[in-house]
Amino acid sequence: MGKVGSKGLSETAGAMAVILGTVAAMVLATHAMGVLGEPAPRIRGSLFLSLVNKGENLWSFKTLGGIHSSPSTDGERIYFGSTDGRVYALSPSGNSVWSFKTGGPVVSSPLVSDHTVYVGSYDGKLYALEKEGGGMRWSFQTEGSLLYPPSAWENSIFLSSPQTGEVCALSAGDGTPLWKRSLGSPLYSPPVVWKDTLYVGTWDGLHALRAEDGSTLWSRPAPFPLTTGLSLENGRIYLPVGPYFYCLDAESGERVWHQYLGSTSSPPALCGNRVYVGDEAGAIHCLDAESGEERWYYLTGGAIVSPPSCLGKELYVGSRDGRVYCLDAESGNPRGYFPTGGPVTSTPLPLGDRLYVGSSDGYLYCLNLGEPRMVLRWKGERIENAFLLENGRVEWRSLRLRVNGKRLQSSWAALNGDPSPGLVSLRRGDLLELSPSPPLREGDKLTAAYAPADQLLGFWRIGARAS
Repeated sequence: MGKVGSKGLSETAGAMAVILGTVAAMVLATHAMGVLGEPAPRIRGSLFLSLVNKGENLWSFKTLGGIHSSPSTDGERIYFGSTDGRVYALSPSGNSVWSFKTGGPVVSSPLVSDHTVYVGSYDGKLYALEKEGGGMRWSFQTEGSLLYPPSAWENSIFLSSPQTGEVCALSAGDGTPLWKRSLGSPLYSPPVVWKDTLYVGTWDGLHALRAEDGSTLWSRPAPFPLTTGLSLENGRIYLPVGPYFYCLDAESGERVWHQYLGSTSSPPALCGNRVYVGDEAGAIHCLDAESGEERWYYLTGGAIVSPPSCLGKELYVGSRDGRVYCLDAESGNPRGYFPTGGPVTSTPLPLGDRLYVGSSDGYLYCLNLGEPRMVLRWKGERIENAFLLENGRVEWRSLRLRVNGKRLQSSWAALNGDPSPGLVSLRRGDLLELSPSPPLREGDKLTAAYAPADQLLGFWRIGARAS
C-alpha cells in the first residue's frame, strides 16, 4: 500500500474542516431559525428557581417599615399595613396590586368588607379604600391614633380611640357619624360585635353596648386593667385580665370560669373546643373552652402579643423571638419553626396551603404549608402562550423544562396561585408552582429553554435548597 504524504493529510484535514464548518453553520442556522424557517424570537430575561419544602418561604415582599398589622384577605388578595405609613394589596404570587399612603404608621389590621377595605392609621384617620384600585372612598378623622382594627355590623363600622376612650359608629357607605360614646377610661382593645351587641374592654372593665345607638346594656368591673383584645364565640366571651383568663356569658356578663396563667396574656384564638392564648413570658397555653382546664403549654423564646392561628390540626404562633412556630394543636408538640429577621407581632394568616405573616423586619412572608414544590419566577420579557395548566397538570407550549435531559412531567401546577388558568403567557413577576413527577433529587440537572430554537433561559443543579 502506498504512503500518504503530508500534502495528502493536509488536503484531507482541510476538506474535513470545510465539511464540519458547513454542518456547524447549518446547525446554527437551524437553531437561529424557527421550525418553518422564520427567525426564532430572542427572549430577554431570566428564570429563577427554588425548591420549597413545607414550612419554607415561597416568597417575601419588602416594605420600608416594620409589619405589625395582621394580614387580611378576601380570598383573592392579601391586605396589610406597615409602619412606613402604607396599606398594601398583594396578589397570591406576592406582586403589588396597589398601595395607599396614609399620614402615619399603620399597625391596625385591615377590615375587608364587600368592595371596601377599612383601615386605621397613627394619623388618627379611618380610611375606606376601594378594594380594586386602592383609591380612597372616604376618611374619618378622630382625636387620637387608631391602633386597632375596626369591626362591622349591618351598614355600620365601629372603631375605638385608645387615648380618648371613645367608641364611634360610622356609616359604612360614606363615613357619616352615627353615634359616639365616651366610656370614661382609655381603650386598649378593638370593638367586637356579636348579634346586635358591641363589646369593648377599657382600663376599668368590660362594657356591652347596643350596636344601634351605643347605649349601655351592662358593664363589669375588672380586677386588673383590660389591656388586650377579646374573642367571642357561641355566646361566650374569652378575655385575658392581668395574670388571669376569664370566660363570661355574653348575654349577662356573668363569669363562667377563670384560669390563672401567671403572666399578662395576649388576645386569644378559638378553634373548636379549645382556646389558645399566649403571654408575655413566651408561653402559648391551650385551655378547654368549656371548663378552662389547661391541656398543655409550649414555651417560645419571646413574648407572644398576637393571637395564634389554626389550620386543621396545626397551630401557628408568632413570637417576639422572631420565629413563627408550628405546633400540633392537640398535643402542643412542636413541628418546626420559620425564622424571620425581627419580632413577629402580627397574627399569621392561613389561606389554602399557604401562611402569610408579617415581621418587624419589614417583610411579609408567604410560607408553604403543602407538599414540597418547585417555584419558577420569570424576570424578563413577555412570552406568549407559554403553557397550559389544566386538571392539575401542565402542558408546556413555548417553554421547555428538562431534568437530566428528559422532559419534566408535573403532577400539580399553579400560576400566581390559580390552579387552572388555562393557556397563559409568561409575564414579568409571574410565579409558577409545581410538584415534579417523580420528585427532583439532589444532584439532578434542570434546564429551562424557550422553543422553537431551545433558547436557554436557565440551568440549575438541584441541591438541598436550590436558588
